[in-house]
Amino acid sequence: MWCEIFWLSHLRWYRTTEVRQSLSTSHPLVRFSGKTDPAFQTFRWGLRALLAYRGGDAQKALEYIQKGEEANGPVLAKAQNLLIQAMAQHHLGKHDKAKESFTAATKLIDMAEGVPSLRAHADLLMTRLMTTEYRQLAGDKEAVNIDKELRVLEKFLGTRDTKYVGLEDLATESTYERILGGRYIQRTGAIRAAGTDNQILELMTYSPGEKCYRMWTHFSDPRGPAIEHRGTWDEVTQTMTWEAKFKSGATRTTTTRFESETMMKSRISGKDANGNLRADVTETVTVATRR
Repeated sequence: MWCEIFWLSHLRWYRTTEVRQSLSTSHPLVRFSGKTDPAFQTFRWGLRALLAYRGGDAQKALEYIQKGEEANGPVLAKAQNLLIQAMAQHHLGKHDKAKESFTAATKLIDMAEGVPSLRAHADLLMTRLMTTEYRQLAGDKEAVNIDKELRVLEKFLGTRDTKYVGLEDLATESTYERILGGRYIQRTGAIRAAGTDNQILELMTYSPGEKCYRMWTHFSDPRGPAIEHRGTWDEVTQTMTWEAKFKSGATRTTTTRFESETMMKSRISGKDANGNLRADVTETVTVATRR
């Protein structure tokens, strides 16, 4: 239940003041005591603090956060509460305190980023959104830089057809679009071969904590493992390089060069667990059919 409430409070009402009318602090859902697990008290007080902050009462938000600190909540719940606290402190003119809260939150976020089971967690996504909001609120230049980095990913936008060099019976059609306020680029499509379709769902973003691009690729074919990438961008050559590591120790490198606004060429190569280059190098040419 609390995951649903927190998702709603962030995604449906995240940047609005209508939350005061939609879900007040006297609502039975907000009054939920979390008796089954004391850790939920952190979420409870965090949600009430968010409601107070969105309602313009930064001081009340800090009071709620203080109560939430008494519970031993999950690391991401603590990070979220620290970010709410930082924004509230900033509004009250306590800029040094706000920076301290923000620094403490980023340390917890970095810790969570290092836990594989938390990397795709909904609450981690919420902390990323709130981190960006605080930076923009505080006039942090890094927030501007993050937007600059995200604009690189917009080069992928549109519907694109991919052909595989030397593999005429293999083709991919994909659509890239912005989601979650432009913080992520989502790719949906299918790899078509021998009359079968292997559906693709892919998410791309920029992680300011890790200072690199991130990409997660999922396939409908259960034989194809989900792939997690880290990427770097070369502005001079207009090339994105993605690196992926598998449980077996094998690695895969994908380099995508943007030849023009409508065409990009990629080269995919892999190494085994011993670092030996495998022979199955794949080259692709992708053309945008709609931008």
